Amino acid sequence: MAVKDNFKRQGLLSDLGISPFKERIPWIGPDLQTLRDTFASDELPDVNSSEIRINVPPLKSRKKGGGSLVAYLDKPSSSLRINGLVLLLHGLGGSTRRRGLTRMANALVQSNFAVLKLNLRGSDPCREFVDGTYAAECNSDLIPVLRRAREIFNQSI
Repeated sequence: MAVKDNFKRQGLLSDLGISPFKERIPWIGPDLQTLRDTFASDELPDVNSSEIRINVPPLKSRKKGGGSLVAYLDKPSSSLRINGLVLLLHGLGGSTRRRGLTRMANALVQSNFAVLKLNLRGSDPCREFVDGTYAAECNSDLIPVLRRAREIFNQSI
C-alpha cells in the first residue's frame, strides 16, 4: 500500500511541478529546524496579509462562549493563475508569527499559492477573541475553518 501511495504522491508532485522534500544537512529533523529558527535570521519580505476572523462554536465542555479565530490570508501579488489555497497551522505553543511558518507561507506565495495562516484557539492574537486554549476537543474548530477557506477560495481567488 505504501508503494502505491508513493506513486500517487510522485504523480501529484510532478503535476504540480514540485520536487519532493529532501532533508538537508545541517537541518535534518523537526527539532533541528526549530533550532535553526532560533539561531538563523532570514530576511523575509513584508507580506500584505488580510486579517480574517472565523467564528467557532463553544467547546462542548463549556456549552457557552465560542468566539472567533484569527487567520491571515496572503496572496501572490501579481498572479494571473493561483495554484490553490493552502491552510497552514502552527504547532502547539506557537502562532502564525513563528518564523518557520512565515518562511513556509512566503515560499508558497512565491509559487503562486494563496495561504491562509490560522491561529489556533488560545494562541496570540486569538486569546482575546475566543474562549479556551487549544486541546484535543478543539478539533471541531477546523470544520468552520475549512468551510471559510473554501468560501475564500471560491469568492476571491
